Amino acid sequence: MRSVGYAAASALVATLCFYACIMGGNSEDPESTPSFNGVKPGIYRGDYGAGGEMLGLESEMVLDSNHQFRCFFMRDTTPWGILRGSWESHDGMLVWKNAVVRNSHGGFDFDYWEKYPIDTSYLRGISDSGFERLEISVDTQYFQLVRWVKYRRMQPLPKLNAGRYEFTETYQDYFDSAHSTGMSYVELTSGTYRDGRVNNGIPVYEFESTHWFQSGSFLIMQNSRSRSYDTATKSFSTWDTFPAAAQYEYVVRLRDIQSRRFQQWVPIDMSYQGAPYWVTWQRVTL
Repeated sequence: MRSVGYAAASALVATLCFYACIMGGNSEDPESTPSFNGVKPGIYRGDYGAGGEMLGLESEMVLDSNHQFRCFFMRDTTPWGILRGSWESHDGMLVWKNAVVRNSHGGFDFDYWEKYPIDTSYLRGISDSGFERLEISVDTQYFQLVRWVKYRRMQPLPKLNAGRYEFTETYQDYFDSAHSTGMSYVELTSGTYRDGRVNNGIPVYEFESTHWFQSGSFLIMQNSRSRSYDTATKSFSTWDTFPAAAQYEYVVRLRDIQSRRFQQWVPIDMSYQGAPYWVTWQRVTL
């Protein structure tokens, strides 16, 4: 997996193509008292069907009991947009408030959050197993598309165990087409996330976050920095803190978490294989 230091450190804030895709029916702030008489806290997966302009689109909505939410949007498995803020549900409505939104550089790093307007969406079919949400899409060439999107409750993934995880892969070198061996590692403690890469026995980089947590099917890293290895001096450079590091979040998609292993989605921009893939990390220390 390539260093996050290779990802773009800054970009102009663009208008996100999924703004209207996820908007509800109106944006007025309802006056009703918040309650849990509507949707209950939980993790919900959106079903956009298998055809049309929504092909390959997924969403995952995490509504916690403290009225905070995160909504992740994926295209062809790769994360490309996140909303976060506070939520209410009452009177057949789901309301997102005090929210910010951001898209991704290559499906991994999310920076420079934009404010998102209050979003009130209509619901139907509310039950313990899920609900349907009315969503409006203008991500089409000629017309708006209004649809009821079904959200199904998911079981939360297990928590990641602390320890060191590794995986080894063979890849074709970009410059001379030679086959090389790379070893990546992740070290998790209660407070720090660190990963790195070693190619043909030579260190490449290290990346570190002083705060990490799981949200739904995702691992989120905050307060991050990186450093690269200088083959001339045979030492690591000083740590390079990313611009506006307090705003940055680094996000990886997870699945199949077990006591001694887990799987992580590697987007194409982070891949040494020239294609995205699921990688399996094996725990080597307790």
